[in-house]
Amino acid sequence: MTTADKNKSLDMNFLFYYGITNRLAHIGQSSMIISLLAGAMVYFIFQGQVSALLLNAWLGILIVFSLIRYLLIIRFWRMDATASNIRSWLRRYCLFVYASASCWGVLPLAEIFQTSDWARTFVVFVLTGISAGGMASLYPVLRAAIPYILIILLPLLYAMAGEENIDKILMAVMCGFYIIMLVRSTYVLNFNSNKAIRLDIENKELFRFLKKTHGPEIDTLSAGRENTAQ
Repeated sequence: MTTADKNKSLDMNFLFYYGITNRLAHIGQSSMIISLLAGAMVYFIFQGQVSALLLNAWLGILIVFSLIRYLLIIRFWRMDATASNIRSWLRRYCLFVYASASCWGVLPLAEIFQTSDWARTFVVFVLTGISAGGMASLYPVLRAAIPYILIILLPLLYAMAGEENIDKILMAVMCGFYIIMLVRSTYVLNFNSNKAIRLDIENKELFRFLKKTHGPEIDTLSAGRENTAQ
């Protein structure tokens, strides 16, 4: 491989790395809004059922982590797109993704989850939705998506598996299958997303090459297609 080929390969690898990070930043904005809305719903429903101090602290921490993630996304749009900057940004973003997930992961460990059937049902409903949303919003980067899902759902699995009631044990088994399904779906989404990003980069690179070597012919072909479309 020549030096030019190596440089071209490095450039394409950087474009791919930037592409998956850029997609993560784009999709992540909407997921944070949903997470905050779900957090507000949990806060209002558990008011009077859980210690006000704990509930206020939980919601406050969730808001802070979500705000930091939002500010990191704003930072991503404004920073110089270098490999070192992107790696550093992704490390920090993943850290706060994990921190946000831990806010949700503590819910099954609350006392009300063990003592109230309606609270247990509500928490299961919320956590399955939040984890599925995490899959849909974090799949471009596996090291963000997979830990997010596991941090949320493994405590739920642990809390239900610790029950002696056969109904709770069956729910724990279903939770285990749900985790496997989400993780597998995340890998599939990630694979298809990476494939699409690589194909887009290769197509743009091919077009630039053809434009450079066969510029007049490409312009004539493009003009002909525009006239045909009209």
